[in-house]
Amino acid sequence: MEPYKECLEKLENSIPEYIKSVGTFQWENETFELIGHYISPIYEKCQVCGHYPIKEVFLIENTKTKERFKVGNRCIDKITNRKISKWFRDYYKKQKNIIKNKKWINAVSGILQGYENNELPIRISEKGIERLEKMLSRMCKGYNPTKTQMRLASYYIEKILKAVEK
Repeated sequence: MEPYKECLEKLENSIPEYIKSVGTFQWENETFELIGHYISPIYEKCQVCGHYPIKEVFLIENTKTKERFKVGNRCIDKITNRKISKWFRDYYKKQKNIIKNKKWINAVSGILQGYENNELPIRISEKGIERLEKMLSRMCKGYNPTKTQMRLASYYIEKILKAVEK
């Protein structure tokens, strides 16, 4: 599996953990829990306030009756008194960043793997490796690399390509 796909998978695995962390909450004198989230392929209606259209749907369930409601992002924040919609906005932004940084993630991962397997045609200092690991970690968490990190990775990529050409 490509390294960037591993990063996406790890990020995706954070959704069930987050949903579970929300726990139970009170709405209309009943206890509910968040049980799901999805982007709907069609417009739906919020079953709390009646707002239409919604594409981002949060699924809540009554813990006693098991009755389920589809809720929009504004209402989910109000009825849970938490910034759930922000967490998901951040999640989608991180997902886009991982996809956007696919080439960087794969390249830096390849350099680090080559270093680990003692297969690089150049020498990279321990400090350089630490910086590349930090860059990879940052990108896999869904953040963009810094300009300094990009320059460092470009420098090593260029050196490796020149060494391979010889």
